[in-house]
Amino acid sequence: MTIEFAASAGAAERFFALTPERILDAVERVGRRSTGYALALGSLENRVYEVELDDEERVVAKFYRPGRWSPAAILEEHALLAELGEAEVPVAAPLPVEGGAGPLHTLGTLGEGEAAILFAVFPKLRGRPPDEGVRWRRRLFEIFVPNPARRP
Repeated sequence: MTIEFAASAGAAERFFALTPERILDAVERVGRRSTGYALALGSLENRVYEVELDDEERVVAKFYRPGRWSPAAILEEHALLAELGEAEVPVAAPLPVEGGAGPLHTLGTLGEGEAAILFAVFPKLRGRPPDEGVRWRRRLFEIFVPNPARRP
């Protein structure tokens, strides 16, 4: 699947006209059956909704603002989240979707061509106590900052 990176007027209009019904339709088109429950969540740039699925699982559908991020940048973020998840860092890595773009099949589209809106579906995770954050910051530091003692 090839996705053009364009901030067409059509995509912007469609983005600002997103309704819960269109959100639910997009989630169902990529293989996730919903109960019809969608709750708008706060986001400065994107449209983010909590969606309840038929199996009572809840997911978060994130619709990216057209022209703000390239598909390559979004897929790079998805790959990083997957890598962190494999390193046992508690992150919400995007879920594969039917017909999804990228090596992990995580990037869905609502619409076609220049008017397409990119989106991803994430598992809904519960928050953690503040003291647990210190432990995970240490783990991230270990992953991303080279340890001079390990150098030959």
